[in-house]
Amino acid sequence: MRYYLQMLGVPSKLTSPCFMLFFDSKRYLFNAGENLQRCLLESKVRKSKITDVFLTGIHTEAIAALPSLMLNMASDTRKGYRCKIHGPVGIAAFIEAACTFSWLDKFDIIEYGDRDVNTHISRITTERSYKDENISVKIVSLNSFDERWLEMPDGNRLRMPRESCASYFIECMAHPRKFRVEKAKELGVPPGKLFGRLANGETLEINGRVITPDDVLDPPSKPPAFGVIDIPSIQYLYPHISDVICNYFTGEFDFSALIHMSPTTVLLDPGYQTFLEMMPEGTKNIVFNRHLTANFKNTMQTPIFRGSDILLTELNAVSPKNFKLSTEMYEKVDLLLEENIKKNFKNLIIPQFKAKLNLSPPEMNGTIDETDCLDPLNPEEIVKRVTDMECPPFLTLNRISYEDFIDMSQPNSDPAVLLLGTASMKPGKYRNVSGIWIGEFGSSLLFDCGEGTYGQLCRHFGEDINQALIDIKTIFISHLHADHHLGTIKLIYERSKLTNEPITIIAPIAYQIYLQICNELMGPLLFRFEPITNNHILPNFSSVQCIKVDHSIEAYGFVIQHQTGWKIVYSGDTRPCQALVEAGNNASLLIHEATFDDDLAGDASEKMHSTIGEALNVAVQMNAWKVVLTHFSQRYSKRPQNAQVDAVVGFDLMKIKLSESYEAVQNVNRLLKLFEETEKIEGEEEQA
Repeated sequence: MRYYLQMLGVPSKLTSPCFMLFFDSKRYLFNAGENLQRCLLESKVRKSKITDVFLTGIHTEAIAALPSLMLNMASDTRKGYRCKIHGPVGIAAFIEAACTFSWLDKFDIIEYGDRDVNTHISRITTERSYKDENISVKIVSLNSFDERWLEMPDGNRLRMPRESCASYFIECMAHPRKFRVEKAKELGVPPGKLFGRLANGETLEINGRVITPDDVLDPPSKPPAFGVIDIPSIQYLYPHISDVICNYFTGEFDFSALIHMSPTTVLLDPGYQTFLEMMPEGTKNIVFNRHLTANFKNTMQTPIFRGSDILLTELNAVSPKNFKLSTEMYEKVDLLLEENIKKNFKNLIIPQFKAKLNLSPPEMNGTIDETDCLDPLNPEEIVKRVTDMECPPFLTLNRISYEDFIDMSQPNSDPAVLLLGTASMKPGKYRNVSGIWIGEFGSSLLFDCGEGTYGQLCRHFGEDINQALIDIKTIFISHLHADHHLGTIKLIYERSKLTNEPITIIAPIAYQIYLQICNELMGPLLFRFEPITNNHILPNFSSVQCIKVDHSIEAYGFVIQHQTGWKIVYSGDTRPCQALVEAGNNASLLIHEATFDDDLAGDASEKMHSTIGEALNVAVQMNAWKVVLTHFSQRYSKRPQNAQVDAVVGFDLMKIKLSESYEAVQNVNRLLKLFEETEKIEGEEEQA
């Protein structure tokens, strides 16, 4: 039997520290930062065996992807399937705010700690342990309460913790003892069922001789164990360490590794160093740190979203104006920090994406396996096959140029649209969930903000990401399905580090309580909330309209018109909607969902979405100059058939400047063929 840890997220602007413990029967996930599901896809790790999720804190790096992960896991139709969510105080409040009760019955929410008010869904325990057939877990959970109370919708008052944290010490099941057949025969044990009874721990008497399991089994080995420490600040350091030293390093086990997720200020504190000196000899120190990750084994040329970056490189070769190559996602190397950490941490391991720490069999315990780690990309090889691809251009139908109806001499008259996510429902290997950046008009805004939006912005803007975040003044949330809003908290959190100016969130009124709870748990988050009305005012815009559209829940489309004349319409999720057609009349650009191909019109109607043909028909009725199709349910969409309007099939990280949108239209055929070929090659490689 083999069991091991695998690293599924490393510190970067795209991913957060995360790993999984693998047994034959179960999987145990530790933390769920943004883009976790894309990392699972890249690692070819299935979610179906995840039975427990352990969270080390109530912060974006630990829980940003938890709601979408739970939503996806809730679709498991196996009878009796359940998953336990373990975490410090506050996790139940976050889940209750982020998720719907309709599918929470498949989860047990277990908080370790004390608090004054329970939510509807949690099981609060003051016990500091958990056990199943594979692992025995001891928990150190700390939290501090201030005098902040939050009014819940049911009238209950919830006292909110600040900086709750949990560390875990996991003792794995003992290695199976090997049965020594020859020794059993020497002792006169006949082969067959008696072998099995001895192997199962039964003492036998054979020919007047007592034979015990110890007579025929290898000596027992100490069970492997490891620890996970996430201490948010020095404030928690000394009580945390005191608990650890008193309780968890005295067991009879083989301590393989200590996984460090604490910030640098904690790692280099003298008290933490004293703690490290008490660790068992030979313990591996796996340190998750952004500055260390940046300087490890050509990480800068080894993208985490490998499939997406390969495709982006190909798309850039076909249409460089519309696709910018992804830039470095890691922090700059801090040589002094690196030197200090290496000096203070013996047996230091800097985790790589997909690397494994073996725990079993005994002779492999503590060894590192990097055979699955990614090699750097070779852009020349990627581009080579693209340049030979033959495909006729998709002719533009609209002969009217942008300059014919917009005075380009005016400042901010030529905005750009950046598609951050073009998939529906859940993140995929090539397409992220909904997010659209509108910019280059003096500031910028977002239509929807699905999970991973911040990372997509980082991939596009690179070193300019901080200014790009500051420039985003408003986020419009079309409706409260998970794929349209779960990236908002991460984006606000990162932006709040850079400026004291709050960002405006315009969303359905029910979103306000979620933002408030996240602010109390993970704040300060600097935002100003406006429930959707038709009275919104944006600087330099002549009108902002929020149009109620036809979807399965309360949902809106948005129509914004700049004072220079350009007009952009975003449909959100909807059936073809006459009210949106009328409000968006003569739009410069329509961005419309096209969840289903035309041969799935029945599915589109049932699920309150649109087909490609329906979206194009809306554009014709609206007299839109250009239309961008997005929100696809398949991995790629077919070429628009019989189009009567200039249509662009959206891809992640496609940037379209309105005055140059003709190039994106002309390249539709080549881009779609390239996408199809890329998926075909990927599929062949996976089957090989």
